[in-house]
Amino acid sequence: MRVSWKDHSIDFTLDGSFSAASWLHKSIASMQQLCLVIGDLPSTMLLDVMAGGRNLTCLRIYSCHIELLPPLPPKLEQLDVSGCSNLRALPTLPRTLRQLTCECCDALEALPSSLSCTAVLVLNCSCCSRLKSLPQLPPSLVELHAQVCEGLLQLPALPDGLKQLNVWHCSALTEAYSLTRVSRLPKLPTQSLKRLFIHKTAIRELPGSLPTLEALQCGATPIQRLPAMPSCLRLDLCGSEELLQLPGQLPAGLHHLVSRGCSALEQLPEQLPAGLLTLYCSGCEALDQLPEELPLGLVSLDCSGCSGLEELPDPLPPKLERLLVGHCTELEQLPELPSALLMLDVEGCSSLQELPDLSQCLVEHFWLQGCELLREIRVGGRTLHLE
Repeated sequence: MRVSWKDHSIDFTLDGSFSAASWLHKSIASMQQLCLVIGDLPSTMLLDVMAGGRNLTCLRIYSCHIELLPPLPPKLEQLDVSGCSNLRALPTLPRTLRQLTCECCDALEALPSSLSCTAVLVLNCSCCSRLKSLPQLPPSLVELHAQVCEGLLQLPALPDGLKQLNVWHCSALTEAYSLTRVSRLPKLPTQSLKRLFIHKTAIRELPGSLPTLEALQCGATPIQRLPAMPSCLRLDLCGSEELLQLPGQLPAGLHHLVSRGCSALEQLPEQLPAGLLTLYCSGCEALDQLPEELPLGLVSLDCSGCSGLEELPDPLPPKLERLLVGHCTELEQLPELPSALLMLDVEGCSSLQELPDLSQCLVEHFWLQGCELLREIRVGGRTLHLE
């Protein structure tokens, strides 16, 4: 038996011993928050112990052995069974439940239909590899996380108040699964949705307008046209190989634009949003020029691997700190570098013949391998000759 107290909650290891079961059976009635690690024990023992937990509002269970849970406490507001790899099903959920986390439950095949009658605000069922469908969702739901559910074929109707939908592919996993069979979304709550993540799905089309959306990640999808998103702050299109162009007018408040690996993208809008801070368009092989004027507040520009890019806008934004143009093989020269610049990458720029005076900026990190035609570097009144 092992017991610890932290932040007014109790961490308890139920190892199957009589002393552990007896202590928990006596004490659980006074608990509100319990984190329970369960060993290999008879199901009747857990049933007897949990019967007294009528006052629990927060319950976290971790076990590699348990397959079924006993009835849940009637006042429960938070349930977390993440990592219960043999858990096959959940019991009826109490109406008071506000948060359900069942992440990485490999054996879980379905969620109970009672979910629709709860007060759940946040549902996280990501990485449940056997989960094929979701039941009707509660109207209270504001966040749905179902990424890396490779068996999920479709989504149910989404609540009108949903603000975040996450069905993206997690590329950090050693085996890269995705929702490649999900080809269309149900009707989206366009008047409330703030974050939409559909990276690496087969979804081809989005609604024409998402007026409240603040963040969209739709990289590596076959989407060819973007919706109107006047409130969007972050736009990630990484790997959208079928995307031919961006809207002529991007959201005025856009701060971050990522179009890495959009190999068919031939140009960016002539006028980028004034508040744009980061522009990442590396690997856009068809892109042969950038807008004549970049936003004055731009901090980071990455157009490395844009093999058709022949020149950069002049002047560069005064607040630019990171300039990455590695492997832009057609680039012959750079404009004057801004004084704020800290990082410069020109590695593999095989046509680059000249660099501006580096004494005008604060460069701390500098890559120039593979610049075959570059013979010298000027730093103030000195010239460094390269062999």
